[in-house]
Amino acid sequence: MENKNLSLIDRHQYLIGMAALITYTVAAWLSKGYYHPDEHFQILEFANLKLGKLSSQDLPWEYAAGMRSSFQPWIAYLSIKCLSLAGCLNPYLQTFFLRLCTGLFAVYSISCFVRSNLSVVAERLRLGYIFLSYFLWFLPFINVRFSSEAWAGLWFLLAVSQIPADRPLTATEWVKLGIFSGIAFLCRFQAGFMLLGLLGWLIVVKRISRKQVGWLLVIWMIIIFLGMILDRLYYGRWVLSVWNYFEANIVNGAAASFGTMPWYTFIYQLMTAALFPLGVLMFLCLLLVLIEDSKSILIWCVCPLLVCHLIVAHKEVRFLFPVVNFMPLLIIRGAQYSRMYMARVPLVWGGAPVPRVFRRVLVYAFLVIGICANCVALGTAIFLAPSYGRIALTQFVYDHYPTRPVTIYSLSKDEVNPFVPFAFLRQSFYEMPNVSQKPIDRYENLKKAMFDHDGVTLLVFRKYELDNPVLVNKLDQLKFQEVYNGNPDWALNIAGLYFDDLENGEYVIYGKKL
Repeated sequence: MENKNLSLIDRHQYLIGMAALITYTVAAWLSKGYYHPDEHFQILEFANLKLGKLSSQDLPWEYAAGMRSSFQPWIAYLSIKCLSLAGCLNPYLQTFFLRLCTGLFAVYSISCFVRSNLSVVAERLRLGYIFLSYFLWFLPFINVRFSSEAWAGLWFLLAVSQIPADRPLTATEWVKLGIFSGIAFLCRFQAGFMLLGLLGWLIVVKRISRKQVGWLLVIWMIIIFLGMILDRLYYGRWVLSVWNYFEANIVNGAAASFGTMPWYTFIYQLMTAALFPLGVLMFLCLLLVLIEDSKSILIWCVCPLLVCHLIVAHKEVRFLFPVVNFMPLLIIRGAQYSRMYMARVPLVWGGAPVPRVFRRVLVYAFLVIGICANCVALGTAIFLAPSYGRIALTQFVYDHYPTRPVTIYSLSKDEVNPFVPFAFLRQSFYEMPNVSQKPIDRYENLKKAMFDHDGVTLLVFRKYELDNPVLVNKLDQLKFQEVYNGNPDWALNIAGLYFDDLENGEYVIYGKKL
């Protein structure tokens, strides 16, 4: 009977996996641009340096400090170089390729992790666990990002997948565990806290021998040394990027200059970002697993990274992206323990016990509502381009005006012009030689004569600027209308129910009708 059930689960996992491949491919195509500037300026612009398309003076200060691992920039460089040699010079197709590879890698890593942990999940919850592992609403969006956080999480997930639940590791599994977790560290140095948690779990819970600990440490040292060689080839000098990162951000406090917050505010932000009540549910599940099964590998891998970021001054939600793929198993394990608590505590109403049929109706109603809410949030997250549609907008210009002279007017302040979102950083990867930027101080300075010339003239601003009556009057005078915005209105309206500033911050192009 058990074999028959496992066979059925295998078929379901195969079908869900196929659906995940399609979903993650769509997410990779629609999720144009970068969630956080580091995803672009610390990887793609670093790769652009090796491609000879900008100078080192145009890179962020982290380049001169030698504090970024060159592992992902080298992957981006080689991918873009090969695509260019094959005739694909479109930067948006090149970045889509990187996101697509990341998404496919995510589906593979999740599949390996699910198979390695399926036995610890109650039989009745296995199908739900498989579904959540791929389709928890924020996973496709995060798992197609060619970012250090996403890649560190996926490599670490693949590493943990090498640990069987019911037997010791083989020599091959030990090597894979060491290599994959070591690569996770190269992608993002903060993954070192996850590695320490994993090592502690192997020693305390798994009770591995000193020899096995030694071999694991040797593999990690080899990976770090290979990373140093890659950095030597990239920077042109020997650097210990992990130490430079620690010295700049922790010792010298560079990270804190980007903002600080207390630990309780960070927890609130995490719960809010995951959407209410799911964020609260995940924290409750974490506490339940911590209380009931403190020896769980989930606790040993998730908690060190969480505690680390609760302690440091500078905190961002994306810092916890490396552990998001552990959340489905954490939720399922928490559900198992909560069911145990519910069985111990009788549910009464008006002094009489509630019939079991009503309990089932209540549970099924909760599940239906949860599934519907997750599906709505999932669809919205997939269709929303990050950074308020910034790069989706530049792609629109690239696709519709590849050679015609284009003049873009925007306010002379940060994050208004999508081609030059930051005054102190050059976004060279998406630059177009036929596009010129014309900053203006005030919308009152817009004159009709500025647009009476050959070529295309566009006005770019953020939606919140439509509250300015001067701008609205100018648009009427110029007979300009909305040409494009980076995200569909329906997705913005749904997301706006949770995030008030999302729709108002959207980038918009106004101009003559195409």
